[in-house]
Amino acid sequence: MVPGYNEDIDFIQNHTFSEWILEKFDGNKPRTINLKYVKGTDRYLRFESLQNDFSSMLNELGIENEFVIPVANVTKNKENDYRQYYSNHARKTIAKVFKEELEYFKYSF
Repeated sequence: MVPGYNEDIDFIQNHTFSEWILEKFDGNKPRTINLKYVKGTDRYLRFESLQNDFSSMLNELGIENEFVIPVANVTKNKENDYRQYYSNHARKTIAKVFKEELEYFKYSF
């Protein structure tokens, strides 16, 4: 179990996504994933283009079979642009906390 998981679930049931972001990260020291491991990989696949990235990787490896990644547990009425879920304050918080990751993976608000 991920530490704090149950507390996060309890909090998010009665709060917005932006409120959860501010509760979880506002005022904390900047934190990052360990990019030294990511930078040492040959390739990473983006969730938002997973099928295309996966198919491209298989093609480059010479694997001709077409594998389709099933789409499951899709949220109905979900905005396509992830930025729509963040308040201005939450955007600034995430931009600060995950600065290195956002720059490395070329994400922006």
